[in-house]
Amino acid sequence: MLSVAYFFLAVDCQPFWIGVLTCRMRKISYEKLSQLQKLILVALLEPRYAGMKRWALNRTIKRLYYGKDSRVATSSLSRAYQRLEDRKYIARFGGRWELTDSNPYDNGVMLAFLAWGNNREFYARFGLKGPPLEALGIKPESHASPGIEIELD
Repeated sequence: MLSVAYFFLAVDCQPFWIGVLTCRMRKISYEKLSQLQKLILVALLEPRYAGMKRWALNRTIKRLYYGKDSRVATSSLSRAYQRLEDRKYIARFGGRWELTDSNPYDNGVMLAFLAWGNNREFYARFGLKGPPLEALGIKPESHASPGIEIELD
């Protein structure tokens, strides 16, 4: 028997729904992800990290998450990428990692939005702002100042 679970996230005071189809006997995929895997997904939401080559992203994630490079960091990061790739949340494309969106009920983009929405303060400490507003279907407000009018008599 299948059940549908809905998650409500508030993004810049603009609500949107993410629907997730899950099996009753199985935990939702999001709960199974480690903090490192969630960090990878959220980082790939941002264009500056999504455009990086894999080796550059590896170095950046190690610096953000571990603070330094070590054998433990390298093996943990490799294992995190492998598990995300096995679950089809990320894919290799043109020397870069990409979030997947092929499965409408269980994909990398959806889980990245969910991770970011549930813990924005945590990711902000790493300098991750989350997805661009255009990706959320929100038009950014222009803060153009009207200027100053001076009347000369």
